Amino acid sequence: MANLIGGIPPYRGINNFIDGTSDGDVIFGDPYTTGNVLGVREIGGPLVAGSGGNDWLIGLGGDDWLFGDAWEIGGTGRGGDDRLIGLGGDDWLFGDAWEISGEGRGGNDRLAGGKGNDTLYGDANTMSDLAQGGDDQLVGGEGNDTLYGDAEVMGPNTVGGDDHLVGGSGDDLLFGDGAQVSQFPLFGATGGNDHLEGGAGNDTLLGDADTSSGISVGGDDWLDGGSG
Repeated sequence: MANLIGGIPPYRGINNFIDGTSDGDVIFGDPYTTGNVLGVREIGGPLVAGSGGNDWLIGLGGDDWLFGDAWEIGGTGRGGDDRLIGLGGDDWLFGDAWEISGEGRGGNDRLAGGKGNDTLYGDANTMSDLAQGGDDQLVGGEGNDTLYGDAEVMGPNTVGGDDHLVGGSGDDLLFGDGAQVSQFPLFGATGGNDHLEGGAGNDTLLGDADTSSGISVGGDDWLDGGSG
C-alpha cells in the first residue's frame, strides 16, 4: 500500500501521471491533503485559489482511493481536468475532492472503475454553498457499481454539471447528480443535463437524485437502462 501525492517528490509536476501499486493505495493528483481521514500526510491545506493540475491517476490492483485534486476544494479553487482509472479491486474515485464548498468548481473529469464493485463521484462526496460540478464522464466497468454524476450530497445553491454515466456490466446504481439534493426549504440545488446508460445487468437509474427537497430543480436528462 502506498500514499502518493502529486506536486511533491517524486511527482514534482503540475500535470502528473501517477501509477499505484498492486495493493490498495490512496492517490492525490495535487498536494492539498489537509483534513483527510485516510492517514495520508497532511500538506497544502484545502485548494482555495487557482486550479489543480490535469492529472492521470491509475490505481492498478487493490482497493484504491483516488482524488483528482484535493481532499477539499473551497474559496475560488478549481479542480483540474483529470483522468482516474481504478482497474482491479473495489475502488473509490473522486474526480476532484472529498468536499467542494464556497465557490469551488469541479473540473471536467473522466473516471473509469474497471473490475470490482466501484464507487465513482464525478466531483466530490459532498457539495455545499455555491459549489458547482464539472461536466464529467463516468464508466463503472465490470461489477456492481455506484456512480454519482456530481456528489452524493448536494446542498442548497449547488449546481450539477452535464454528466455522462455508463454503468457497464453488473447491477449498477446511477445518479445523474446525487443521492440527496438540498436539505433546506428556501434554497434549492440545480441538477445538470445528464446522460445515463445502465448497460448489462439489473440497473437503477435516477436522472437527478433519490431524495430532493426545497425548491430544487432537476435537469433535462436522458436515461437508457440497457439489457437486463
